[in-house]
Amino acid sequence: RQTGIAQQQTQRANSALADAQQQRQRAEENEAIAEEREVLARRNLYTAHMNLARDAFDQLDVPRVLDLLERHAPAPGEQDWRSFEWYYLLGQCNRDELTINCRHSYSRPAFSPDGKILAAGVAGTGVELWDMDQLKRIGVLKNGAVRGPIAFSPDGKVLAFLAAGEIKLWDLEKQERIRSFGEHEHFTQGLAFTPDGKRIVSTDGGGLDTKTMPGVIRVWNVETGERLLEMKGHTQYIWNMDMSPDGNTLATAGKGEVRFWDLQTGEPIEDFQLRAQYQVAWSPGGEFLATDGDGKPDIVLWDASTGMELRRIEVPPSVLFGLAFSPDGTRLASCHSDSTVRLWDVSSGKQLDLFQGHSQWVFSLVYSPDGRRVASVGRDSRLKVWPFDELDSGSPQNGTFPRKWEKSLGRDRMQLSPDGQRIATVQDHRTVAILDIQTGQVDAQLSV
Repeated sequence: RQTGIAQQQTQRANSALADAQQQRQRAEENEAIAEEREVLARRNLYTAHMNLARDAFDQLDVPRVLDLLERHAPAPGEQDWRSFEWYYLLGQCNRDELTINCRHSYSRPAFSPDGKILAAGVAGTGVELWDMDQLKRIGVLKNGAVRGPIAFSPDGKVLAFLAAGEIKLWDLEKQERIRSFGEHEHFTQGLAFTPDGKRIVSTDGGGLDTKTMPGVIRVWNVETGERLLEMKGHTQYIWNMDMSPDGNTLATAGKGEVRFWDLQTGEPIEDFQLRAQYQVAWSPGGEFLATDGDGKPDIVLWDASTGMELRRIEVPPSVLFGLAFSPDGTRLASCHSDSTVRLWDVSSGKQLDLFQGHSQWVFSLVYSPDGRRVASVGRDSRLKVWPFDELDSGSPQNGTFPRKWEKSLGRDRMQLSPDGQRIATVQDHRTVAILDIQTGQVDAQLSV
């Protein structure tokens, strides 16, 4: 009888063991199914987020793009779902070759006459000097109250900037201050040396309220700091100024009017009047002027000798805050309240390129004298340097993106073809896919 009981107990134990094994098997199968579903869900989420990021890029919403990309940056030990489209979008939002934290947006940078040095105002520090070949900071002119534009002398040996309401002149070789002069009561938007380097022109901008003091232009002797001329005529603040290439005429823009001044006599030139809210820029040859559209989202080109309107370039709705011609006069750079920097062909009005990376309004920009780059400063307190060497490299134009990606196309194991038209990416560890950059279509698949 004891033997029978033992056999029954053994049978029940074996049955329980079998049930446990079956349950474990079902649990493992369910776990595998759950893992497959999780993988599918994460792939679908990634694809959805990349398409949302693409839409955000089209709408110039860089912060949204970066937020969506950041969600798929893997933590240590996590699986990496990123593919070509992730890196492509990240690259398009970071096309600048240099970003400097200025800690404010009130200083306009300047390139040296040879384009090799960039001077940037940094709050609490002073003026930083950056080598553009090495993209490395090479010096600091310590003066924590830098506010307003910066200017190099024509020979590149002296730097001028505004701090504590005064013009500061610094010897760049010795990196020491030469002198200070010229009290300014209000924010200064304009500062420039005359072509002979003997005089400096500055604006005392006036307030942004029409009831405050209108803007004033002054001319100073560089050697002595003596005020040579004072020019009044604007009824409100002066937002911007630009000097003719020969140094004889100054154009100033502010609140609906552009005025011209004889820099030898200080007298206004009344030959003609242009309308603009914020911007005026001379072409390098002096034959053209570019302004904003006086409340309309346009860039307007004028004949500088007659004041006749030559062309209007339609710009996407935004406020135009900055204009700068390329050294050869064939291109025009602009910066806008939609956080973009744009490049235009002067002869046709066609947009050549669009640079996104600032997260807020872009207030000012300057073109390098060698024509290789533009520097911009935004309300996000960032100075960004945009290179133009690869202008025709197939980058998105007019704010468009080549295509929507319907699925993930591999990981970060990829190689661009020598002509830049196709990309090879590893898939599933055993397959190499060859994709067309412009269409995103798979041209070929190779088994390895």
